[in-house]
Amino acid sequence: IEGILGVLGLSDALTFRPLQAGTNEATLDPEGAAEVMLGGDVIGYLGRPTAALTERFDLNDRPHIAELRLDILLERAQLVPRYSPLSRYPAVTRDLAVVVEEATSWGDLEGCIQGLDLPNLESLSFFDLYRGKQVEKGRKSLAFALTYRSSERTLTGAEVDAAQQTLIKQLELDFGASIR
Repeated sequence: IEGILGVLGLSDALTFRPLQAGTNEATLDPEGAAEVMLGGDVIGYLGRPTAALTERFDLNDRPHIAELRLDILLERAQLVPRYSPLSRYPAVTRDLAVVVEEATSWGDLEGCIQGLDLPNLESLSFFDLYRGKQVEKGRKSLAFALTYRSSERTLTGAEVDAAQQTLIKQLELDFGASIR
């Protein structure tokens, strides 16, 4: 979904939220299902089919499925490519795992981090969700990668560390997050 909207120039307005009660319950298992949002409007759904639907079609595994409103995507798509020159300076990537309340979503963290407008933050991507013995009950660990890069010079470790500390402090304030 992120890739499709990225090609259409819409990834900046893309968010996900947990599936609202009573929505697509016959098709999607509410555990892990989400509404696909574009600028605050629901444009689709994603998740795994219910066990009943999986059985009905005699599937060995439960696939992930998605439904998107193509009419809205085509209406809002930015089909004229925009280019920016590649930086000749190296990127610095940092992984971070934080423990948060179960109700906190990746989208909540992503929105908070993007709102910080950290200098030289080039990209942010989620890569892991962990629930288990190392995390207390009612909490979960979300891990993500942050890539920093300047188009003007090589960043110093101190600059990246300062940005990371700003981010960590804000996540602690907003979500009671702790580093895993």
